Amino acid sequence: MTIKDIFAKASHFDTAARREKLQSPELVQETKAVRHPKSGVLIKIFEVQSEAAGDGIYNCYEQNLLDAEWDDTAGDPKFDDLNTTNVEVLNLAEFNPEAEYVAHLAAGDLIVAWRKVDDESNKRWVGVPFRQGAHGAGLRNAYCKDDAGVGSTIVCYLDVDGTGTEITVNCSISGGSNLNAAGRRLEIGNRLAVYKVGANWYTPEGFDADIECECV
Repeated sequence: MTIKDIFAKASHFDTAARREKLQSPELVQETKAVRHPKSGVLIKIFEVQSEAAGDGIYNCYEQNLLDAEWDDTAGDPKFDDLNTTNVEVLNLAEFNPEAEYVAHLAAGDLIVAWRKVDDESNKRWVGVPFRQGAHGAGLRNAYCKDDAGVGSTIVCYLDVDGTGTEITVNCSISGGSNLNAAGRRLEIGNRLAVYKVGANWYTPEGFDADIECECV
């Protein structure tokens, strides 16, 4: 094959590549026809209903995006159950769970999932979670509804003092069991950093029981 023949074939494939309808990214390289599959990965959104048999695997319902709620500003959910068919979905954030397993997700959390074939040719659903009221697993602000009382929990407003959703925050008290006898002493309106595990809210802030000193 001569140099002239090689350039002629390269020109032929370049022309074919330019005429081909490409899916994103639409890229034509010199002397190469870039092809992409016509069908993309099927992605669905599921809502957690309960834990399944395996660690990190949840029983879920497929979700339907609601047109009527798209412009809603009243705090209503944007999704509803498409059906009540139970689907097992693996939360990829728990792909290597601890032996003493504690579920990361709770009923109401969402998982964006896609199909994955396992080593026995079974089609499985795997995905990435979105926590109900937690926006992932990040810290959020909460504001004490009242002064600290007995016990190690306190009711707070989430995100906005006085009007946010009320949540019960679990606190860790070193050397004691009552927030009203621990420092820092929480008062109405005080801000706490909080995070969610499962269905429960916690604060990473530590509290120490009051120490009584005998004066000589």
